[in-house]
This record gives sequence, structure tokens and C-alpha cells, in this order.
Amino acid sequence: MLTTKMRSKILIADDSEFVRKALKDFLVEKGFFNFLEAKNGKEALKIYKKEKPDLILLDIIMPILSGLDFLKKIKKEDVKKVIVVSVVKDKIRRKKAKEIGVKHYISKPFRKESLLKEVNKILKRK
Repeated sequence: MLTTKMRSKILIADDSEFVRKALKDFLVEKGFFNFLEAKNGKEALKIYKKEKPDLILLDIIMPILSGLDFLKKIKKEDVKKVIVVSVVKDKIRRKKAKEIGVKHYISKPFRKESLLKEVNKILKRK
């Protein structure tokens, strides 16, 4: 029987391959295995529309389409599935993300326990 963890599609959108791998490796250790990856906001949007992920781990500063612009283009109810994982400590960007509806924000370098707590909060709502 497939658990929620096993069924959950997780989109990791970050321009850093290192960060995408670190996030994925950590979540694999915790029992997740269904990942989609994007290296910019435009790719993330295309994958989002096609695959309908259950969770999105999103960087704010990405080429072609920023994380904030990505958030503006997805369904309002899907913003609740987003965890922003970003080095951005810029209060203006953080405020804009909150205004769009982001409830989960983790600063890089991320603390594993904090990330897992936020991931579980979102996926338990499913």
C-alpha cells in the first residue's frame, strides 16, 4: 500500500543544482521519492501545470521567471502548497510572498527539522 509520502509529488524549483539535490536527498531519507525538478520559474510553471504537484519547494530568486512571479501565476489555493526555501532575508520580498498567500518560509541554509515539519503540515492537509 502506498503511503501519502510515497504518492506525494514534490516539485523542487531552484536554480541551484546543489540545493535541489540537497533537498531531494534529505526528503528521500525521510521516505519521499516522487520528485519533479525545475531550474527556473518558467520550467516550474510548465511542470506545475502538467503534473499538479502536491507540494512545491520554491526559491524566490530564479532566472527567467522569479519565484514571486511564479506564485502570481498559479492557482490561489495552490499557493498553500508552497514552501519558499530561499536565502532571501529581504523583508520586502518576504512581505510580497506573504501577501500572495505563502504561509511557509524557510531560510537557506535550511534546518532539516524545520523543513520536514513544514512538508508534513502541507501533505497532511491533502
